[in-house]
Amino acid sequence: WVRLIIYIAVGHLFAAFIYLLFEIGAK
Repeated sequence: WVRLIIYIAVGHLFAAFIYLLFEIGAK
């Protein structure tokens, strides 16, 4: 259970980081 929550949290952080990189790179 805890591991699943951690994986989801890390996945969201990683996706947000990539999204920010693309947003900054586009401008």
